[in-house]
Amino acid sequence: MISAPAPAGREIRTSGCLVMRSARRLALLVSALCALPACASSSDEQPPPPGQLLAGSAESPQSLEDYLESQAPGAHHQALEPLVGHFDARVLHFMGPDQPPVESSGTLENTWALGGRFVLSQFHGEAMGLPFEGLGLLGYDTLKQRYVANWADSMATALWPTATGESNDDGTAITLSRVMTDQFSGALVKVRDVTTIVDHDHITYELFITRPGTDEVKALEIQYTRT
Repeated sequence: MISAPAPAGREIRTSGCLVMRSARRLALLVSALCALPACASSSDEQPPPPGQLLAGSAESPQSLEDYLESQAPGAHHQALEPLVGHFDARVLHFMGPDQPPVESSGTLENTWALGGRFVLSQFHGEAMGLPFEGLGLLGYDTLKQRYVANWADSMATALWPTATGESNDDGTAITLSRVMTDQFSGALVKVRDVTTIVDHDHITYELFITRPGTDEVKALEIQYTRT
């Protein structure tokens, strides 16, 4: 605890009487705090059964076993297997409708993470002539029954909001959407991205942006080739 400074011109006495009074106040404060539930003796209450904090409450009677089963990877996760591997990247940045795209290159390493629940993407390349790296997670939320993804990179201090979406009927294209703050203008924009599994060795990623009062435009395309 930080004590407030004494008013100007007033002495801080350190006599034995003052020390005794301070000690009594401290003892009373400790006693009051320890009367709270947080300081209850561990011998007075038994710890909750395993999993009760996640499931099994009165509001959610689901057992831990049922919960874990519902969160196990399934067919929607297995559909992401073609994304796993090492890829060379050809990156096209679209700066405007009347301008040719700015091209750069990079590499992408996709691996399974967290027991096959997510594909972890690690990208290394360049953006606007500067070194660039990014990290992404893509998975399937079994409760929402939708694909989910997020992203962070070396050109921003913010995490992208989680995007959600679905795949097409044959699972070869996943479309995700999110609303986020444009890092340049500060305005809210709609972002839609499409990951297409062209074949075993080729993947295409496209990103589209809709700014306030404008139509959707394509901002980015990355063509991945397995190596």
